[in-house]
Amino acid sequence: MKANISTSAYSLQLDNAFWQFSLGFYDQPNVASQCLDLQNEFGLDVNILLLCIWQGREGKLLTREFFAQILSDTGIEQLRKDAILPLRKTRLGLKKNDSIGGNVLAKKTLALEILAEKYEQAEIYAFANRFVAKSVDNVLATVKNLCFYLPLSGLKQPQWHHIGILLSTALPLIDDAELIEILRREADDL
Repeated sequence: MKANISTSAYSLQLDNAFWQFSLGFYDQPNVASQCLDLQNEFGLDVNILLLCIWQGREGKLLTREFFAQILSDTGIEQLRKDAILPLRKTRLGLKKNDSIGGNVLAKKTLALEILAEKYEQAEIYAFANRFVAKSVDNVLATVKNLCFYLPLSGLKQPQWHHIGILLSTALPLIDDAELIEILRREADDL
């Protein structure tokens, strides 16, 4: 039986620091396309990826237990399953329709999908705020957060190079090759 750790919809803070970070980060060159590739090709939850990076850049180290709990949270999972994924499927289907109506409906559906994503992020934000994260170096925190999440998401270690754009955007002062080496080293230590 999965635990429901979600917050009441009335106490959710929709416009929060995580949402603001995500909007700015997602707007960086190549980030949106990288996130969509990871979502479409590997089934990763972009909001959890963004959480790894946001918390990491803040120097907050999450744990395996944190990710196990957040990934099993029935409120977050239900929102994803009942709203986000069906809206995404509908929108992608409508995009294939070349009619004006199909295009208009696809844009309206995208707006609903983004709203559902905002609610998911608010749930994630509330969840993360109840967790006491250990403070460490932001490079180490970002890499380790990803190392804890990626195996739980089903992404196999040899495929981790697919997150390179996200890492280099999140940590621009570190050389790309060095970032991948840190990621490999930390993954091997887990």
